[in-house]
Amino acid sequence: MHSSKICAIGDHDTVLIFRSMGVLVYPVTDVSEASAVFNQSVKEGFHVIFLTEKLAQKMGDVLAKVNLNWTPMVAVIPDCHGSTGHAFERVRETVKKAIGADIFKETEED
Repeated sequence: MHSSKICAIGDHDTVLIFRSMGVLVYPVTDVSEASAVFNQSVKEGFHVIFLTEKLAQKMGDVLAKVNLNWTPMVAVIPDCHGSTGHAFERVRETVKKAIGADIFKETEED
């Protein structure tokens, strides 16, 4: 067990930078591998899990199981190739559920 209780799951190039910060990294090559590592990280009691957007988009069912809990906190991050917009949409939907309005909605100018 790693003492920081923080891990990063994603492609090798993206998660490698987290290692320099003392975060346990799990370079994965596909969604099934990422799901297995994610589930194991949850079982081991990790408090924060960084997960790349491209993987998170394909792991909806896996993420839904932990979204109702306080921990782990899943931080969806862009990979080294840039953002797909998925992380922003997750935040948007969470805020929308919490306050009942889409505060990020773009308004039409008169």
